[in-house]
Amino acid sequence: MEFRIDTGSDVSCIPPPEYKNIAPNPSFELFAANNTKIKTFGTKTINLSFGLRRNLKRDFIIADVSIHIVGADFLAHFGLIVDLKQRKLIDTLTNLSSLGNLERNNQLHIKTVSGNSIYSDIQRIFSPSHYPKRDKTST
Repeated sequence: MEFRIDTGSDVSCIPPPEYKNIAPNPSFELFAANNTKIKTFGTKTINLSFGLRRNLKRDFIIADVSIHIVGADFLAHFGLIVDLKQRKLIDTLTNLSSLGNLERNNQLHIKTVSGNSIYSDIQRIFSPSHYPKRDKTST
């Protein structure tokens, strides 16, 4: 199974199994980068390692996506850092890293809040990029 790490996705998702008919589960509401709703079908616990010498066990949302996505929730939970320049996934607990490939894809970025909702406006306003910069010259 190949996973794509998408730091722009709020949650981790996997596609539904092709061999099973699963009814949609409206308990999760997800949105694509273009703001269309994504059907969800529940969750599945998956154990990954990425060659980091520890098991990374977490629930993934089964969703109407075409690829397996590791989102920001997974990275934050396990203290993993994405180093784009070195193309590495770094484990802050073990200081081990795993090489990967860099791909640009604006179609991913699974969100838990619609881009048209008031909550997405609040997220944008209070994101770290809107915080004032600290003056590094003062003591």
